[in-house]
Amino acid sequence: MTARGSATGEASGPFRHRKGTWRRSVGMVSVLALAGLAVIVGVHTLLAAVATRFLRVRLESPWGPLLYAAVLIPILLVLSTMLLSGVLGLGPNLGDVRTVLFVLVALPTVLGVTIDYVWMPAPDDVELPETT
Repeated sequence: MTARGSATGEASGPFRHRKGTWRRSVGMVSVLALAGLAVIVGVHTLLAAVATRFLRVRLESPWGPLLYAAVLIPILLVLSTMLLSGVLGLGPNLGDVRTVLFVLVALPTVLGVTIDYVWMPAPDDVELPETT
């Protein structure tokens, strides 16, 4: 008998595909895992938008915020991904490093920068109240 089945080719153990036995489902994702993924993407988008706003307010050059957003925000999101999905266990197993980097780092970075540059007013256009 082999690890996958008997010598005749018939499957054995809990992974048989015969009537009355069960098969492990590899592609199923729970609703809680998808909710965890949505939470991580939402938090990352918020972090990227706030970090972009902070960089736009602090840096004087026109290219500085974009350059730092392309370098610093992904580092922040990778650290946040390790905290949220590794330590806290949120989200599903995406299976591949490239998928994780795209879904949890690149996509929220682009969304956060777009939200700040397109929907938020420029830092120079915002009127602040006088302090006394």
